[in-house]
This record gives sequence, structure tokens and C-alpha cells, in this order.
Amino acid sequence: MSIVQLRGYPKTVRIKDGSEITLRPMTAGDRDGVLAFFRALPEDDRMFLKHDVTHPEVVDRWVAGLDYEQVVPILAIRDDRVIADGTLHLNLHGWTRHIGDIRIVVARDHQGLGVGTQMARELVGLAQQRGLEKLQAEVVEDAMGAIVMFQKLGFRIEVVRRQHVLDLKGQHRNLVILVNNVEELWGKMEDLIQDTLAGGHRRDVAG
Repeated sequence: MSIVQLRGYPKTVRIKDGSEITLRPMTAGDRDGVLAFFRALPEDDRMFLKHDVTHPEVVDRWVAGLDYEQVVPILAIRDDRVIADGTLHLNLHGWTRHIGDIRIVVARDHQGLGVGTQMARELVGLAQQRGLEKLQAEVVEDAMGAIVMFQKLGFRIEVVRRQHVLDLKGQHRNLVILVNNVEELWGKMEDLIQDTLAGGHRRDVAG
């Protein structure tokens, strides 16, 4: 991702409780804040992540390997605290270079406030700038909150791979792959953001 395509950060957006949060790309200086964010996640939330993010070396590898051309990590910040992490993973070559993968994790105490929706909007916008045609999300089937979140954003379940992954406890889990077209998704995002803010009194599993 070129520096031109990452202009405009940091951004300030409003969430359901009326407060404002900051969205911006992760930098090397965010190492401690990102580690603290993942360590604060309940075990139930961490169970379905691809890596054991409580280990400092995992975050250290992310920091050392920061390359916005391959992975664009976006953080949501509130009162100097990381409250959400979202990433757009790019395939630079080959058959899937038109497809991006997205991942979103929201702190438990900020779920239901539209943070995940705002994060998704940023990632979809970055995917559109990059010229991607399709977005894909891989979610462990037991993580129903994440699946519902992506479905509310317009993603559809394309395939379920049975017993395809091992969770952090070594248990086999089904992997759900959800997809959506970038242009179709982007067209829905503004209405979804407005509906999310208007419904601030309702709990929204989209985060």
C-alpha cells in the first residue's frame, strides 16, 4: 500500500455511545499497546484467533514485519488505549491477487458500540483503493459473534471446512469462509454506519 493510499490518518469517528474514537494504521510504536489489547481479551475471544497473541514475540514479529503493501493493520484508539484491531491482508501475486482477507477483533467492553462496523468500513475502503474485487473472512464456526458480524455487513458463507483448524487448546474446529464483493459492500457501508449510530440504544453484535 503506497503512502498516498494511507493519507488522511488519523481519522476520528463517532460510535454508538456518542463518544469519538481514532482510527489509524499500526506503527512500531504501538507494540506495547497492541500486546496489552490482546492480553486483555477474554480467553473465549482469544481461543479463535490464529496465533497466541499473549506472547510478546508474536507482536514483535508483526512490528518487525510491518509492510503496508502486504498487510494493512488498522487500530481503533480511545483515551490512548487500543480497543480494536483490524487487518487487510493482500495477495500481491497469482490467482488470488484480486482477493483480500480481513480480520477484526474488538475489546469485549467495546463490543456492541459499532466499533467493528467502523473498522470494517475502513478496511473495505482500503480494499477499494487497492482495486480488490472480493473480500474474504475466515472464522472458526464456534465464533458465532464474528460470523453474525460479517453477515450483518453483507458477507455470505461460501464454504465450511470440517475439522480444518486447531484452536489454541489443540481442539479441531470447523472453519467458515465468508465472502463479499468489494463494490457491493462499499455501497452498503454508509447506510450501515448511519443505521448503527441511530440504533445506539440497541446491542449490535457487529461490534
